[in-house]
Amino acid sequence: MLNRLKTARRRRLLCPHARDTTNYDQEGNQTDLIEFKIKLKAKVNRQDGTSFSQKPIVVDAKRQPLNPDIAVGNGSDVKVAFEPRPYVMNSTKQVGVSLRMKGVQVINLVEYGNSVSTMFDEEDGYVVESAPIASTPFDDGIATNESEGDF
Repeated sequence: MLNRLKTARRRRLLCPHARDTTNYDQEGNQTDLIEFKIKLKAKVNRQDGTSFSQKPIVVDAKRQPLNPDIAVGNGSDVKVAFEPRPYVMNSTKQVGVSLRMKGVQVINLVEYGNSVSTMFDEEDGYVVESAPIASTPFDDGIATNESEGDF
């Protein structure tokens, strides 16, 4: 225990801005796992004034590209391919490594959803009577000839 405290103090003195990477499981027990933060900027502005956009490659377990309409949600099991990028901050004399995401392989998909069907389970109780479908103001006068209209 004393050796761990000495190591922690030494680490804090050598790198005062480092964050605590201690990881705990659901029961509150300390694990040996290390948590990494991996980022990828959607749009990068270069020093010469040009910019470019980037996005990671997302594939399924069989390395087939994932449909872009599918949103990978929290709780999904994934493998992440990344590129380490070292950096030096001359003003503060700090050095470090940034991890840039290159691709994601989805092993077990939990789809992201923000709809009512994913927030609640069906229950017994009050049920809304179905309302008649109202017509929209655009239903009248639909152009039948394709040469008519704006498009």
